[in-house]
Amino acid sequence: MRCYLFSAVVLLATFQFAFSQVHLSDDLQLRNIGPANQGGRIVDIEADRNDFKIVYTAVASGGVWKSVNAGTTWEPIFDDYETASIGDIALDPKNNNVLWVGTGEANNRNSVSWGNGVYKTNDGGKTFQHMGLESTHQIARVIINSEDSDDVCVCAIGHLWGYSGERGLFRTQDGGETWKKITRGLPDDGKTGCTDLVVDPQNPKVMYAAFYHRLRKPWNFNSGGEEGGIYKSTNGGRSWKKLEDGLPTPTGRIGLAIYEKDPNILMALVEAKRSTSLDTLGSGVYRSEDAGKTWKYVNLYNNRPFYYSQIRINPHDDQRVYLLTTRFMTSVDGGKTLTNGSQDQEVHGDFHAMWLDPKDKDRYYLGADKGMSLTHDHGQHFQLYDNFAIGQFYRINYDMQDPYYVLGGFQDNGSYATASFSRDARGILNDSNWKMHWGDGQNANINPNDWTEVYTSMENGSFFKYNAKTHFIKRIS
Repeated sequence: MRCYLFSAVVLLATFQFAFSQVHLSDDLQLRNIGPANQGGRIVDIEADRNDFKIVYTAVASGGVWKSVNAGTTWEPIFDDYETASIGDIALDPKNNNVLWVGTGEANNRNSVSWGNGVYKTNDGGKTFQHMGLESTHQIARVIINSEDSDDVCVCAIGHLWGYSGERGLFRTQDGGETWKKITRGLPDDGKTGCTDLVVDPQNPKVMYAAFYHRLRKPWNFNSGGEEGGIYKSTNGGRSWKKLEDGLPTPTGRIGLAIYEKDPNILMALVEAKRSTSLDTLGSGVYRSEDAGKTWKYVNLYNNRPFYYSQIRINPHDDQRVYLLTTRFMTSVDGGKTLTNGSQDQEVHGDFHAMWLDPKDKDRYYLGADKGMSLTHDHGQHFQLYDNFAIGQFYRINYDMQDPYYVLGGFQDNGSYATASFSRDARGILNDSNWKMHWGDGQNANINPNDWTEVYTSMENGSFFKYNAKTHFIKRIS
């Protein structure tokens, strides 16, 4: 009896201690200490078809943001929900207050996070409701039927690190109350997921889906399989047929685009075995002008398909084609020749997202690893919007100054140090930040006896010695 009583007292004391610990943290508040103008990876951009200034952007691990003034200011609208990793967003063409969010970034980096299904807002992002598909992990595309806002398709690539969960093409016809997985004619092996989806803008019963088999392990990455490829439906998704004439096999990740004025014209960016000649089908750019019946191999270019594989057609001119890769590649002859359209200083490499204005052939938004850019003159000039804090830290550390500085490495945006406090009445300013170097920043280690001596690193084993007082940096390996 004494033993039980003692156990009960200890257990009660443990509970009281645990609750007291929770209460101690109640007054702790998170502060954004910067850097303030440090963008991060954008995975999708959607703007109002009738007003480009109303724009939503999806961030790889920073939620969803909204601007009503073409990016001059931003508001985070998805901070109160269970996941910050976003795969795709879809804006209802009939109502710019209705936005669907597919969570879980669909790019295949070993550092991507997962999501928990789809969300929907009916009030422009003030509130969201979770609409299901919790086990899809990563969602590559969300498409809303232009004729019926309750009819929505979700293209789920599924779990990156295993074969558990759900993957494939899912559809709701009641605004998300119920979902059905579409399998007739599509891969349903538990390994091959949906990586892109486009719909005929003039006939929503005609749909094209790209399927992709992928699996990442700590020591390698498998990209591609026999079940992957491009599939077509002509009956609203009830049944599908694989398109094969003029396309390579097997395939890896595929990006799709359809021309708004003539839906018979499609473009595909296809990952496959590397080819050195257009006479031998392989990885690169493909074009169809007969609604996918036949395809022509038009360009060998396909840079890092596992990470990009996005292709677009200008809605005003089918010869203007865009490839989103490490460089922003543009074509004026239907993809046959490509030029680098990302040499402006107001854009950053590694492109993942693009929105083309249906009202203006020369206006578009671009999303890359440093944020978003806007052009009004078809890429002759860009405005970079890195004015929302969405950078992805790999590692952080701190020094022994008073006030102390926090140091860390960003994904593809170098390594920074920022003050934890400022005696300036205006608070912490960007003048209090240091950018130490470029690239994929990693660890920052500070000499505990000399805060000016900092050692930083980046991808591929590069190390630097940085003087925090003089801001001189020297590469040491």
